[in-house]
Amino acid sequence: MTLQTSDAGKLVVLLTDTTDADQVQGAFKARKKEMSMAALIPGLAVNVEAAYNDQHDLVAKSVKFKGNDLDALRPFKPACTKRRYKLSNSRRN
Repeated sequence: MTLQTSDAGKLVVLLTDTTDADQVQGAFKARKKEMSMAALIPGLAVNVEAAYNDQHDLVAKSVKFKGNDLDALRPFKPACTKRRYKLSNSRRN
């Protein structure tokens, strides 16, 4: 995952099977909800806890984000997902 930071510019952080992705909730952000890595979409503001491994790669232990930020970035879902159209054949031979 590539992060845009305010002080270091772009930073690459590796995500692994053991990386936790959590959505923080509540007024004081004390509660958390475990989420899938698929929730990490471009533009989402995140807090990352990471450490360097033996190969000097920065590996994320946890990634936390606010639910409000995630909702603002998700595309709107249409109320009706299936539509049927009646097509007419304008060209007849």
